[in-house]
Amino acid sequence: MTTNEIWHGDSLELGHNIEGEIKCVLTDPPYGVNYRSRHATTPEGLRWVKDVANDLDLTGALGLFQDVMDVVLPKCADEAELYVFTRWDIVGDWIDAVRSLSRHGFKYKMMLIWNKMEPGTGDIDSNWGCGHELILYAKKGLRKVPYRRSGVLNYEKVPPSKIIHPTEKPVPLLEELLKISTNPGDLVVDPFSGSGSSSKAAQQLGLNSIGIELDADHVRHSRNRLEMDTLFV
Repeated sequence: MTTNEIWHGDSLELGHNIEGEIKCVLTDPPYGVNYRSRHATTPEGLRWVKDVANDLDLTGALGLFQDVMDVVLPKCADEAELYVFTRWDIVGDWIDAVRSLSRHGFKYKMMLIWNKMEPGTGDIDSNWGCGHELILYAKKGLRKVPYRRSGVLNYEKVPPSKIIHPTEKPVPLLEELLKISTNPGDLVVDPFSGSGSSSKAAQQLGLNSIGIELDADHVRHSRNRLEMDTLFV
């Protein structure tokens, strides 16, 4: 039987309480851009959207990420994998941050692209809508590659009526990442849990998971999400 939990609090503190070997860290940390979603448009969607906790300036966000990784990554197995979401205009800084995790045995391998299947609504003066996000992938050890696939992942965004976090990621996308980087029963950790999508993906794949989230409302809805199979899947 697997266990999937959402812990309420600060990863810098609660990360020390993680027991067992982590096989995958899958996370969407604050980017450092003071992001606020305009994706949710319905009354149901809008009532969940709020500013991202700890979304500091870029320097502050990178510092927080490094501090949290210093707590979490020493708990990883000898063979483990890491996924970190970011965006195009700050990706260079975040690649540098992930490269620096070599101090914990992780090697930055490549950048994946999440194609959201439609243009974004950000810079309306641009000829091109930003319909993608970036995922930085790093690996520790020599875990055998189960299969290979393209680094371009095509998954639609979470529908506006169902969004419960401003930067929420679709569960099927996260399942795809976990399928290639874990085996059933492995432990997955998300120290910036947000909507709890990582834990939901882990639950559906028969994995153990721990998500840590600072915002009490998101913790409550994430826990409900794990208890109800039909909620926000």
